[in-house]
Amino acid sequence: MKRVITALLLLAAAAQLPAQGKSLQRRYVPIVIKGIMLPLASFDSREWLAFKYQGGRWQAVPFQVDSVQANGGYKHPWPGGRIDENDELVFMPGDLGDRAPASYWHDIAGERPPQRLEFEFYDQLDPARKGWLYLYRSSQPGPAGYHSHIDAPAGTAADTVVTPSYRLGHNPDGWIDYITLAADPRLDLLDRLKLRLAGNTSAAGGYYALVEDTLNKGECSPWPGPIRLMRDQRSKLSVPRLLIRDAPIDYRLTYYPFSVTLGVQGEQVNYFIIALAKAKTLRQSLDLSPAAAGMRFYSEANRGGVAIDGQADGVEANLATQTGMHWAMASGVQGTFVLVMEMPDIKGGTTRLYYRDSRSGGTEDGTPESGDGRSYGDMGLWAQANSNSDLAMSQITMGFTLYMLPERSRDASFADSLFTWVRQPLGVAIAEQTAPPVGVALAPQQPQQFGISAAWPNPVTAAAGSAQWRITALHPLQAGEVRICNSLGQTVRSWPLAAAGAGDHLLTWDLRDGRGITVAPGIYYLQVRLEGAALTRMVQVLR
Repeated sequence: MKRVITALLLLAAAAQLPAQGKSLQRRYVPIVIKGIMLPLASFDSREWLAFKYQGGRWQAVPFQVDSVQANGGYKHPWPGGRIDENDELVFMPGDLGDRAPASYWHDIAGERPPQRLEFEFYDQLDPARKGWLYLYRSSQPGPAGYHSHIDAPAGTAADTVVTPSYRLGHNPDGWIDYITLAADPRLDLLDRLKLRLAGNTSAAGGYYALVEDTLNKGECSPWPGPIRLMRDQRSKLSVPRLLIRDAPIDYRLTYYPFSVTLGVQGEQVNYFIIALAKAKTLRQSLDLSPAAAGMRFYSEANRGGVAIDGQADGVEANLATQTGMHWAMASGVQGTFVLVMEMPDIKGGTTRLYYRDSRSGGTEDGTPESGDGRSYGDMGLWAQANSNSDLAMSQITMGFTLYMLPERSRDASFADSLFTWVRQPLGVAIAEQTAPPVGVALAPQQPQQFGISAAWPNPVTAAAGSAQWRITALHPLQAGEVRICNSLGQTVRSWPLAAAGAGDHLLTWDLRDGRGITVAPGIYYLQVRLEGAALTRMVQVLR
C-alpha cells in the first residue's frame, strides 16, 4: 500500500510539472494584442486577472486593456468593460513565465475560476523561444502597475512619471526636459528633447527658425494604467512672422515601464501652414546633459562608437534608407538610452542622422541653440530640403520611442537586438481552457491540436503575389475561420476554413482585402480560429 501511495504521489507531482519552461529572451519592448485575436465571443476587461506560472507557483502580474476607437485613437476616460476587435491588451515580456500543466489550476482567494486563457508568445525569428501568460476570470483586484505619477503644479504641464527604470519630468509647457535612470538615479542625463523647423519665406520676411520653446501654453491630461500611462499633451504654436497665433498642436506621450513614445494625434498641423512655411530643415533630437560625459554614442553606421565628451567627432551621417525606422544609442556606466526614430514621408529633401557633441554649443543645421546652450551626444534625425525645393510634409514632428534602460556600457549589438524586437512583434497563440473538476487528476497537458508555420516569404512584396502558411494538424480538424487583420486590429478579409484531415495543409493569402484590392504596405496578422483556440502569425507587406 505504501508503494502505491508513493507512486500516486509521484504521478500527481509529475502532472504538476510545467510542460515547457520559458525560453523567450526578449526584454523591455511591450507586447500589444488586439481584441480580435481573443478566442472568446465576449471579453470583459473587469473580469480577468493575469498570472505567470514559474517554479511551480502562480504569481499575479500587471496587464492592461485599452479601448481603441475605429480611427485608431484611444478612448479616455474608460472604466473598462467589454472589448471589441479594435481594443488592445498590453503585457510586458518580463512578466511571462513557464507553461502550466492542464491539471494545475490556480485557485484565487479560495475559489476556482471556471475558465482561463492561455497565451503562448513566441519569437517569430526563433519560434522555439517561448513564454506563457494566463488570464483567469476573477473579481479580485489586480496587482499594482509599473508607474507612479506626480501631478503638475496648477497652471502648468510640469508633471513627472516614475517607473523602476527611470524618472522623467516635463517643463511647464509639457516638453520633456529631465530624465534620471535607475543605474544612477542621482544624475539628470537630459538637457532637452529638441525640435527644429526652419526655412526661408517672404511671408516671414526671410529666414526663420522654430524651436521646441515655440510650443507653449501647454496643458496635459494623464491617463494612468498598470502597463502604460498615456498623456495627452495640448500645446499652442505661435509664429507671428508666419501669421500663426496659438495654433493647436496635440500629441500623445505614452509611457511604458522602460520607454516613452511620442506621436501626433487628432488634427495635425494645417497643411496650408506647412506650405506657407517653405521649410528647409526639420530636426528632432535628444540632447544629453554634461552628466552624460563618458558615455559612448552608437548608430547603425557608427558601430564602433565614439566618446560623448563635449568634443566634436566625425560620425557617419548617411542613412541606408530615407524613410522608415532608425536607431541611435548612448550607453555608459550611467545607463543606456536607445532612440528608435521614424521619419515621416518627406518629399523635396533627404534625411540624415543628426549628431553633435560640443560643449561650446551651436548646431549642425544652423538653427539657434536652446536648453543649456551646449551639446552632449545630441542625436536624432535631420531632414534637409534639396537646393531648389521645400520640404513637403503633413506634420512637423517625427515619431520616436526612447528606451531608458538600467543596462550599463552596452555596444551596438545590444541596440541591434532591441531594434529587432521593436520591428518584429512576438507571435501569439491563445487557447480557451476549462477548469478540471476539483479532486480529479488529469493527464499531463497534451500538445496543441494544430500549429501554423511562419509566413513565407516574409516580408512579402506585391510582386510576389501571395503569402503562405502551413497548418499542421495532429488530428482531423473541424471547420473554422481565417482572418487577415491590419495593425489596428481591423479585419481586412476573412473566409471560412473547411474541415480537414490530420497532416499538413497549405494556406494562401493573395494580399487582397475583402473588396479584391491589394492591401497597402504594412504589418498584417493572419489568425486561424479552430477548436476553441486562435493562433496568430505576422506578415509584413512591402510595396
